Amino acid sequence: GQLQKVLESDLRAPVRTRILCGAFNGLRIHEIAKIHGSELDHSEGLLQVTGKGGLTRVIPVHPLVLEDARQYPRDGYWFPPQSCNTRFPHVGSHSVGVSISTAFARVGVKMTPHQLRHYFATSLLAGEVDSRIVQKLMRHESLATTAKYMGVSMPQQREALTKLDVSGFVNPSR
Repeated sequence: GQLQKVLESDLRAPVRTRILCGAFNGLRIHEIAKIHGSELDHSEGLLQVTGKGGLTRVIPVHPLVLEDARQYPRDGYWFPPQSCNTRFPHVGSHSVGVSISTAFARVGVKMTPHQLRHYFATSLLAGEVDSRIVQKLMRHESLATTAKYMGVSMPQQREALTKLDVSGFVNPSR
């Protein structure tokens, strides 16, 4: 769908990586902005992420993100600022957000960067990943917070009903 459409478009490499980080690792834009090469263990495929509240967690990296990671420094920020007159060693989260939104807009899709986190959670759930695992991957303290991100489709609901054990019930209408 929409994600495939933007990923198949003519994207600059950093923008593609930012989108992959949001869609396939559920990273927030401020987390994407400050990815440092030293935080990625290439051999283990693990990334150290400091998220909301300054909490640092280690997460597995999706193979597409890991593949893209080869083009970035192993000891430096992946996304340094474009101009020299900034006091930060990496781009700001606003810049990451704008680059992602603009990429989607170019292919005619209205998408916010935060919607990539919703895509991440919803896709995992659709793939029958346990919601507690989704919670861990999203780095949420509460399952209730994670639930807000996971859209449940009607086909998923119907499929769930087929998994109920009805062997012990007798249909009274027969």
